[in-house]
Amino acid sequence: MTRYRYQLGQAGEAVAAQYFLSNGYRVLARNFRTQFGEVDVIVQPLDQPDLVVIVEVKTYHTNRIDPVWSITPKKYQRLVHMATVYQGIHNCEDVQFRFDLVLVKAGFVYRHLEAI
Repeated sequence: MTRYRYQLGQAGEAVAAQYFLSNGYRVLARNFRTQFGEVDVIVQPLDQPDLVVIVEVKTYHTNRIDPVWSITPKKYQRLVHMATVYQGIHNCEDVQFRFDLVLVKAGFVYRHLEAI
């Protein structure tokens, strides 16, 4: 990964984290690393303490690609594995998980897809 793409991704994750904070969520983790990969952002709705949201953030500077197609079955399976690791580390067996996709462009969240 080039330095530009890394910085673009980090900036997008910061925008997404702020978006969730502004919309009634608590940020539990950023860049949570496991043997299966990395979760960009993990949040929890303040009004739903029994729900943890695993967020994949895609940051783009072009309209040529629809980022929705970036979540392949293989990527989704990795997210499930990472959620399982998070669940085990944080001892939260009775918590529900949801997987969201946040699309960031030009410094703002332009699309938030819940329960992908």
